[in-house]
Amino acid sequence: MLRLRRIRQERGISIVGLTQLTGIAPSSISEIEREVRPPWPGWKARISEALGIPADELFQPEAEDDRG
Repeated sequence: MLRLRRIRQERGISIVGLTQLTGIAPSSISEIEREVRPPWPGWKARISEALGIPADELFQPEAEDDRG
């Protein structure tokens, strides 16, 4: 799982909420979080901006010690 999901959830933002912030379809966000599809570069930028986290941090797999 990407850090994206954990950070989104920690901030209390639903997939629908992230859709409203980015204009990216909920199904696409879900697929990105589950690593079913890679995000397009423009999507990375929009998601990163919406969450206030650099894209290179968001789109990295969670390390065991990151999961708590």
